[in-house]
Amino acid sequence: MIKLIVSSAAVLVLGSVLSGAAPSIGERTVAAILNAPAGTNGVWPGFSLPDRDWAVQDETGVYLVTKVRPPDSFIKRDRWYFRHEPLPNFTADFQLDYRLGDLSLVAVRAKRTVEQTAALLYHESFHAFQHTWTSSPPHVDYGSIQEFLPAHAAGIEVERRVLRDAIRSNGPIETLAQQALAVRARRASQVTADFVQAERQAERTEGLAAYVEARSIALAFGKSARTVVDDISLRLAAPMRAFGGSPDERLIRTRAYGTGAAIALLLDRLGVDWKNRAVSDSLDRLLAEAVGGSDPQAVDATYRRYGYDKLLTESPASWGALEVMSESAFDRLGAYRLVLDLPAGAKMGWNLATMATSDGGMHRPAPRILLLPMVKRFTANHDGVSVVVEQCPVKLLYSENEAGPALVTVLLAEPPLLNGSRVEAGLDGTRSDFRIEGRGVTITVAGAARLVSLSDRITIGR
Repeated sequence: MIKLIVSSAAVLVLGSVLSGAAPSIGERTVAAILNAPAGTNGVWPGFSLPDRDWAVQDETGVYLVTKVRPPDSFIKRDRWYFRHEPLPNFTADFQLDYRLGDLSLVAVRAKRTVEQTAALLYHESFHAFQHTWTSSPPHVDYGSIQEFLPAHAAGIEVERRVLRDAIRSNGPIETLAQQALAVRARRASQVTADFVQAERQAERTEGLAAYVEARSIALAFGKSARTVVDDISLRLAAPMRAFGGSPDERLIRTRAYGTGAAIALLLDRLGVDWKNRAVSDSLDRLLAEAVGGSDPQAVDATYRRYGYDKLLTESPASWGALEVMSESAFDRLGAYRLVLDLPAGAKMGWNLATMATSDGGMHRPAPRILLLPMVKRFTANHDGVSVVVEQCPVKLLYSENEAGPALVTVLLAEPPLLNGSRVEAGLDGTRSDFRIEGRGVTITVAGAARLVSLSDRITIGR
């Protein structure tokens, strides 16, 4: 007798194998997540990806995981559902609250590999999970934070180096943790309360998502615990200038992926019960409590050991330029403006071009203003309006908050085409079912919208 032994992961992809087609990235990602060891679903209390609603779209179709009845167009396949047709109006790389019938789910577009796709799902699904937290501190708009100084940037870099040594240490970590906390306490005394709150906010949001992503991927793909440390160490070792974007983007949000995840790893190693408290408390305060506070007497020695003075004299500085891009500087990036007045509820998403300069990334010169000097891809969808922008500067002006109405400005080199004809000044009225195309931008409107054009701009509104 010949026995056929098939693993659970193989069962999930057996349908494709028997049909002669190699399993796609999307299908293999579903298999990897649904068949991950049980511990993968216990990295964070209450967060289990197999029990959440999410979908992966690739060139073969849409792979949907849900515990409720999906739209009739989906066919059940073991523990997930599939259909060949792509998700309507899904033009971004991911969306945290994509509406599919009565379902609200995390939708992602497949990346080059299964592991990259799974990492994106763990990270973004954890962000969706974070949105259910009701006891988080008040939000701070990064655009309210200005006047970054080299001395403070150098202090942040010293802290990153101490945290890197702490998570990589094979011995006791309390002393290194106290040194990192002492460095933070000194630099926190030199900045505004908004800055302190913003970095705590970023570490709770992005740092914890990076932590969950790294630990989940290691478990799901059978990697050692050391790979988690190595992944977070790489984040801490990368020069902040390589992140691109404005000073607040580099010194607060992006670097918090590494510092927040590192503090989470230290709390794990210290064996404290910290995760439920992290919903409403800051990670650095939890760490201070776990190690008995900081060591203020060690600050000067720590600064010397980790090259604080040298950091201040290096050129180029490891953190990049500290000037914030102004709106006037942004406006000079294009001669023509395409302006869209989007209502509350419009779904927007973007990927940024990889630029290790201050002209890349995101810039917030003031509250509720976001400058994207060069997007790789920007998308927006709402009620018959579809917007796709590639390789163009984009500005967002929020009237209230990021969930409210927004004015989106796309900078172009010349006027676009309206239904095949060049836009000229003098438009002022309502048009129905039209298409605007230009180099790097395509806007499709199904329904009515008001068009107003001047010599240097066209505005689309409802």
